[in-house]
Amino acid sequence: MSDTKVFFGVSLELAGKTISLEPKNAINEIKEKGIEVELPAGERVYLGTVGTSLNSILQTLGAVESGTTASFLNDDGTLNSNELPDIQVLQDAASVLVEAGLYVDEFHVRIPGAATENGKVAKDKTAYTVGLSAEWQEDSGQLIDGLDLQLKGVYFKISNEE
Repeated sequence: MSDTKVFFGVSLELAGKTISLEPKNAINEIKEKGIEVELPAGERVYLGTVGTSLNSILQTLGAVESGTTASFLNDDGTLNSNELPDIQVLQDAASVLVEAGLYVDEFHVRIPGAATENGKVAKDKTAYTVGLSAEWQEDSGQLIDGLDLQLKGVYFKISNEE
């Protein structure tokens, strides 16, 4: 008969959205194995549009004064084309990008415990992976007219894990 294990995860807030992270180690294993949490497989969290999320991030970083909007964005997160060069293709591309839906597709954090190797504490470092995707709305990613091929979005991943 196996012992009952108790797990404890965390929920983070990013851009006003809650991201619940599933625990990988039981509470009684944390001292040895550390803390490891991740977004459950197949789950993704919608953060809003790239424009609204970008403005929130810029405010948090102090690049834009709190309560104000970046000059190239309107209050609703859409593009303020008056702040860009008068080049239509550039304005169209920027508009598609800021109106894209932004999602967290992958989120993993591991903070090592005091596990030992040959009597010495292992020198593991804190590890993380974050994967974000931006998906265009409707058919705005049409690459070639007449061909059923569309760019639906982009995926960005940052990690210090091997």
